[in-house]
Amino acid sequence: MAPKMRPAFTQQEADAWSATMVETQPAEPTPAEGRRAVEATSFALRSWPHGVVLRLATGVAPMTDIHLNPVMAINLMMHLQRAGLAGGWLSPDGQLSSPQVEDRPRGSGKVSDA
Repeated sequence: MAPKMRPAFTQQEADAWSATMVETQPAEPTPAEGRRAVEATSFALRSWPHGVVLRLATGVAPMTDIHLNPVMAINLMMHLQRAGLAGGWLSPDGQLSSPQVEDRPRGSGKVSDA
């Protein structure tokens, strides 16, 4: 006999995730904060019915595991796409693109080097 199935989460749970995301949204990082940010060097991702767990490696700090519920995961995906298009490093067809920047010595690749 097949096991009885149910939705992984309810619409009420999704609505609560959305409300919490809006209510607790931090301010956008400033350029100065971006320059101080720890740079991720790699990641791993595990998908499951309740969202994803994102593991980030930085090379300087312990790995960090972050659970993103489905609402957060979808919003992060959309924001990454918008940011890539706005920053010029994502082409409209989803490919990596190198935007033109002022000709000056290269640094670490962080915000200050754009």
